Amino acid sequence: MLYVLIYLEDVLQRKVLSILQYALKPTGFLILGPTEGIGTFSESFHQVDKTHKIYCLRPAVGTPAVPLGEGRRSEGRVNLRERTADGRTGPDVLREADRLVLAEHGPAGAVIDDDMSIVQVRGRTAPYLELSPGEPTQNLLKLAREGLIAGLGKAMRAARETNAVAKEDGFRIEDGGQLKDVTIQVTPFRGSSSSRERYFLVLFEDAEPNSGPAVTEKPATEDGGGARLRRELTATKEYLQSIVEDNATTQEQLRTANEEAQAGNEELETAQEELESANEELNTLNEELKISNVEFSKVNRDLANLLESISIPLVMVGRDLRIRRFTRAMEPKLNLIASDVGRSITDLRPQIELPDLRRLLLDAMEGRTGQPRDIRDSHGRWYSLHILPSLGPDGKTDGAVLMLIDIDARSAASTSPKLL
Repeated sequence: MLYVLIYLEDVLQRKVLSILQYALKPTGFLILGPTEGIGTFSESFHQVDKTHKIYCLRPAVGTPAVPLGEGRRSEGRVNLRERTADGRTGPDVLREADRLVLAEHGPAGAVIDDDMSIVQVRGRTAPYLELSPGEPTQNLLKLAREGLIAGLGKAMRAARETNAVAKEDGFRIEDGGQLKDVTIQVTPFRGSSSSRERYFLVLFEDAEPNSGPAVTEKPATEDGGGARLRRELTATKEYLQSIVEDNATTQEQLRTANEEAQAGNEELETAQEELESANEELNTLNEELKISNVEFSKVNRDLANLLESISIPLVMVGRDLRIRRFTRAMEPKLNLIASDVGRSITDLRPQIELPDLRRLLLDAMEGRTGQPRDIRDSHGRWYSLHILPSLGPDGKTDGAVLMLIDIDARSAASTSPKLL
């Protein structure tokens, strides 16, 4: 954490930030004071928190991976900011110098992921890796020279199981007619502290100087090569054994997956049979429903025709007192129109006297049917009011029927004077 940058001039500030950029770890943070900033180093630092002036290094542009067989040097191909604004050597130049030193003097190797696929090649790997005929691949074992396959497999297995550095030596390869022993080192690591993905750094290093042309090599029994051959044979056996175990595990997994797939197929067949049975039942129900609909439509038409043909004023209501049907003769008595279907009968303004209509309808639905009443319309015509319960398909009362029977002639006869 710095609180002194504001007391330095621009040249010194840039120098301090340049040193901090070079020294800061990739996972580290730089915290400045409230009035301090990074100035011209915005391309090198990323601001994590604006309130507390917390910065981290921006991800550096990755150095291109060196193709298989390429030499160590890459002079003239790197575009660097060689000097900072104050004319001093910048951190990019120093990092490139470090990279060149590692490429020149460090052991050749490759970075691979957990699936053995190469993600970066480091240094000159031509003596150890080569492209094989056929489709191109990034798998390290498929690219390794013949004498290194067993050692690579054993070292990778050990590094995976222990999550620690694994080292194997005594493996011999031929390079340009020369035989040389190679040591293999595998180091597991993660990209960052929060990353779950695991990588491996595989390094190849010559164990000893070249032993001379392959054609002039001494017999193995004369130069102690028998022990090396035995080590190679042991490593090869262990590698083959690991392959056999991996294949056995894979076969067991495939067998289990096959059994699960068969069980899933059986369940799917059972579900399909049940679905077909359900579809058949549904088709049967649909046919029955079609027949019922046809019969219902026929009954409905018959009822409509009956209501149209009779001249008796009649109206049918449900238990909620909403109008279901009415005859044409009832229209002038209750001032009904076609859109009144579904409307409560108590909302109407009839042309006839209907006292206590709501109570009479509810009593009829409850089975308390009273005697017919004589009522008169606005023109002085007399009618006999009959209210009866209406039964539904289940035999229970689901409404009521109101009828008006014309008794005007009878009423007139009963009130006229008798002849002597």
